[in-house]
Amino acid sequence: MKNRNIVILGGDNRQRYLSQILKSEFEKLYDINSGSEESVLNEISKADVVVFPIPVSKVSGLVYSDNSDLQISKEKVLNEIKKGAVVFGGGFTAEDRDFFEEEGIEYHDMLMNEAFLMENAYLTAEGALKLLLENTEETLFNKTALITGYGRIAEFLSEILFSLKMRVTVAARNEVQLKSPEKKGYGTLNLNELKSLKDFDYIFNTVPSRIFNKSMLEPESKSVYFELASAPFGVDKSDFISSGIAFVHGASLPGRYFPVTSASLIAEYILKFI
Repeated sequence: MKNRNIVILGGDNRQRYLSQILKSEFEKLYDINSGSEESVLNEISKADVVVFPIPVSKVSGLVYSDNSDLQISKEKVLNEIKKGAVVFGGGFTAEDRDFFEEEGIEYHDMLMNEAFLMENAYLTAEGALKLLLENTEETLFNKTALITGYGRIAEFLSEILFSLKMRVTVAARNEVQLKSPEKKGYGTLNLNELKSLKDFDYIFNTVPSRIFNKSMLEPESKSVYFELASAPFGVDKSDFISSGIAFVHGASLPGRYFPVTSASLIAEYILKFI
């Protein structure tokens, strides 16, 4: 791979550490912080490997980047990728995938790989615990936690919180999903039966759809809500602000709290395919 060039685009601290890890693997490594839009696009046109961030985009039309003032158009980037290049990222849209297939460009979406998703889910769950500890001045012992949904992140998070002797309740719409947490000793609740949040000290949402409405929010509640889902999220944030319930956004937790570990996972994934 010493005769190949790689461009690493945007992202958070994961991309910074990823650049350090992969630098020795390529003849030339270029990242979004290295220059102007013109220079970045020029390097992309020559790159053998292009790495988008996770997620690829948070603002429609732009490559996601917390580390650079350079706001670069995703469309411009795509149009510069040469045939024969290999593209990596997390969260490509259907339109992106159609573009790659039409242009004959090999692409890999890490958020469609089960092994990567499992590793990333654990980092997210562990990050949620760190976020919780930053937002409380009380012991977690015997506190009540509601976790909505029971996918990868929710399963790992419920195990972590339960091991800390918290009283965990899992809420999901699928009764089959609730059988596993029930066997593990958690409380269970059908989401359709959830009418109020007042009985829970902490609420962790992992469902990317509006499952909470204003009528469920008790004024002056001491609950703290943690949003772990992607857009459109589980709530309208303004409803929480008006109700007095604390709202904490848990976006990109692997990159926020564990960038070194997360970058290592991404590097391992990339090196499997090139």
